[in-house]
Amino acid sequence: MKRPPQDNMDTTASSFISAAFLENRERLARLAARRMKPQLTYAMSTDDILQETFIAALKRRLFFESRPEVPVYFKFRLVLLQVMAETERRRLGTQKRDPEKEVRFDAFPDSGFPEHIEDIPDDAPSPATQLAREERRALIKHAIRELAPNDREILTLRHFDGLSNQECASVLSIDPKAASIRYARALIRLRDRLIDYSEFKQ
Repeated sequence: MKRPPQDNMDTTASSFISAAFLENRERLARLAARRMKPQLTYAMSTDDILQETFIAALKRRLFFESRPEVPVYFKFRLVLLQVMAETERRRLGTQKRDPEKEVRFDAFPDSGFPEHIEDIPDDAPSPATQLAREERRALIKHAIRELAPNDREILTLRHFDGLSNQECASVLSIDPKAASIRYARALIRLRDRLIDYSEFKQ
């Protein structure tokens, strides 16, 4: 059987990426707005980040064709986080880091936990309190990483990306009721993991 010309294959892949990007654009925009450092907003907008993300995605056609079981939103999410990390390094002079380590598909998805877990409130800024706070974060991150991929997936979408249940269902290509059940079960499993640690026992 004669293989289709490479140009046709590239055009098909580009069309798929373009359509998928448009479908996920609003979700990615909210994620970019939540993650963007205040210092960076003076130099770039979320639209700039999204444009760079789209361009980077077009250059990674093979990446988007691989791992079909992974929702395409998470692939765009990875590219967006890589773009933001590189942009911060370039414009703010921050130390270069490897975004692949932040969003690993072998432990997917576990990106975003450190930044958002730091939002856990704590009124007393004493050294002892700070130490307890750090230990609590470590326990939560460890518990989340012990969860099954489906559980990490739905918790990431709901709590770290701020998606609604309907949006989660759309991203995961499942019924909204199924998404709600998956989320409830993930919370229960996370709670059970945390109860295993004495700090969280009643």
